[in-house]
Amino acid sequence: MTGARMTGARSTALPATRGLGRGALRGTPPPAGDAATRRTPARQKATALNRDRHQADWSILVIVVALTAIGILMVYSSSAMKAYLASDDTLAVVGPQIAWAGLGLIALFAAMRLDYRYLRFISVPLFVAAAATLVLLLVLPATGPIRAIEVGGSARWLQVGPLPAVHPAELAKLAMIIYLAHWAAKRGLRIKGFWAGTVPFLVIVGPIVALVFKEPDLGTTMVIGLTAVTMFFLAGGRIVHLLAIGAAAFAVLLSVGLHDYQLTRIRTWLDPWSDKLGAGFHTIQGLLALGLGGLLGAGL
Repeated sequence: MTGARMTGARSTALPATRGLGRGALRGTPPPAGDAATRRTPARQKATALNRDRHQADWSILVIVVALTAIGILMVYSSSAMKAYLASDDTLAVVGPQIAWAGLGLIALFAAMRLDYRYLRFISVPLFVAAAATLVLLLVLPATGPIRAIEVGGSARWLQVGPLPAVHPAELAKLAMIIYLAHWAAKRGLRIKGFWAGTVPFLVIVGPIVALVFKEPDLGTTMVIGLTAVTMFFLAGGRIVHLLAIGAAAFAVLLSVGLHDYQLTRIRTWLDPWSDKLGAGFHTIQGLLALGLGGLLGAGL
């Protein structure tokens, strides 16, 4: 009787344990007809995995493909005639863009089939390799089998032998996103703290931003910085810390100074009419297209 009372007490006190497979109380058989309790551990694991699977975000996919197509169209619109006069081929400039876009789409669809959680295993080596590549870009000579290619006084491209040149800042952008996501997931709620969250965040992002800015590449520096700050905010970083980071970055930018061509771009953005046929030409043409055709523009 004592055993019967104890069994009844357990069944009354812990009704939520029914149907938990191995976690269910031994000696308390599940009621007949309860499908959840007849699941084997293997079926329970399969159900858990199905719950964790995520469908592709088709809205983001459509946006990415649309932006890629528009970019290719704009490159073709601005380069077709010049390429035709130079090489009798209107696709001479935009052709490589199309090829790389095709390779990017193949990589995109391959990544869609991959469980993103596996990326945590390569997050650290990928981040280290990206940082090392940025350092190499600053110390390598302009000649040799492995060389840094300067364009307009800026070393932004790395070429190994006959292989196509690559932009290390783009690799660093991807590596930083993957590593920051892994780091923020492990950090959890501690990311709100200054010493446990903000300081490690700066240690991770600061060297990458500094190396890209040193190339110099102000545009990519701003993209990487804003991406990192956005991820930090979404992961739970405090707004006060983010404002302090922004103020410090602005102060550093003022103290280091900008190159002449960077200042020219800023001045052109503020007043494109100051150089109608030079630096401000394309900006003015864009404004005229909007003036003629409204939000849809004119021409291509």
